[in-house]
Amino acid sequence: VWIDGAVTTNQWQNIFRSIFLFDTSSITDTDTKDSATLKLFGTASVDNLSIVHNINIFTSTPASNTVLANADYGQIGTTAQATAITFTNWSQTAYNTFTLNATGLTNIDLTGITKFGARYLSDINNTQPTWSASVNGNYVWKSEAGANPARLVVTYTLPAVGGDNYVYLI
Repeated sequence: VWIDGAVTTNQWQNIFRSIFLFDTSSITDTDTKDSATLKLFGTASVDNLSIVHNINIFTSTPASNTVLANADYGQIGTTAQATAITFTNWSQTAYNTFTLNATGLTNIDLTGITKFGARYLSDINNTQPTWSASVNGNYVWKSEAGANPARLVVTYTLPAVGGDNYVYLI
C-alpha cells in the first residue's frame, strides 16, 4: 500500500492497493467460523505525508482467482473487515496481525477462495494529504513467495456428530 506525490504541484503520482486470495475450501461449509486473523510480515514503512495513514483490510472482488488485472484496482471494498493498524504500530520485522471483525468473518468463503484487500483509510475516506513533490507514504510486507507470506488464520469448530455426541465401541 503506497502513495506518491508527483513533481507537478497538487498532483499524485501513485496510490497502490493490495489484493489477497486464500484457498479456504478445505474448511467445510458446515464448520462454524469462530475467529480469524490476516497476518502480513512487515519489511518497511515510510510516512513523509502530512496525515497519519492507517491501513486496514477490506473485501476484494478481482475478476480472476489466479491472475490480477489493472481493472482489479477498483475492486477493493470500503467496509472494514478488521481493526486498522496505525503507522506507529506497524512492525517492519514481524507479522502485523489484523483481527477480523464479524463482517470479515462472514466474508471467509468456506467453499472456495476468500478474497481480501488492503487500503489506506485516507483512500477510503478520500482524505488527501498536503501535497509535497516526490514524497511518499507506504507499508511494505513480504509477498506470497518465500518465507513469511501473507497468512489467513481461521479458527473454526467442527459440527457435532450424532445426536448424543457419544462414541460407541463394539
